Amino acid sequence: MGMMPCWLLLVGAQAQAYAVKQNEAGDPLRWTDGNLDYWVNPENAQGISASQFRFMTDAAAFSWSSVQGVNLNFEYLGETSASGADYTDGKNIVYFEDEWPEEWDPSFLALTFTWSIEGGEIIAFDLAINEDDFDYTATGRGETNDLMNMLTHEFGHVIGLSHSEVEGATMYYQAQSGETDKRNLALDDEEGARYLYGDLLAAQAGCATAAGSSGAPGWAGLAGGAFSLAAAIGLRSRRRQPEA
Repeated sequence: MGMMPCWLLLVGAQAQAYAVKQNEAGDPLRWTDGNLDYWVNPENAQGISASQFRFMTDAAAFSWSSVQGVNLNFEYLGETSASGADYTDGKNIVYFEDEWPEEWDPSFLALTFTWSIEGGEIIAFDLAINEDDFDYTATGRGETNDLMNMLTHEFGHVIGLSHSEVEGATMYYQAQSGETDKRNLALDDEEGARYLYGDLLAAQAGCATAAGSSGAPGWAGLAGGAFSLAAAIGLRSRRRQPEA
């Protein structure tokens, strides 16, 4: 009888168009305490200044932490010269990648990598911006891509969201050059954030714990190898259709 509310909450969550990233056990991936920090590497060939990059990164993160009913906090730690998708450097980094690896799909504007431990707790991320195949500006003018549009989408992946089925949502899987709509979260995006960092998932976790499941291990579990790299996920470019 005590498990009934958990079942009802889970069904309610699955009825939404948003989706969350999961590990192989089906656990939703999330930062369990809602607190995460990041560094930025502003070096780029796009003509975007370090201050512009910092502003847009902060604004993208704030879009998610400012959702009503969400327990989520970001902390900017400064600039770094580090780059690459590697959790062992101890830094969560947002950076421009000018040599997009062959094994990474070149149709992606960016890719977000997250590392998690048993239970679905995310413990690290890196966000690579593809400047090898695409151009970016602070306004999305011409045939360039709006940097903040893309960053807001990617920070959705940072917090554990996958792609939405709602075309007008920030977490929709495609964007076209000049688009700025993803700067502003849609209701579906907000509901996804509330699912991960509001009362809903916490209530489910509480029921599961009461039923006897163990809590997620801490960093010691990572040292012992009990961690996984979630499939890299990002925003795919959608080319503009030629006008008739």
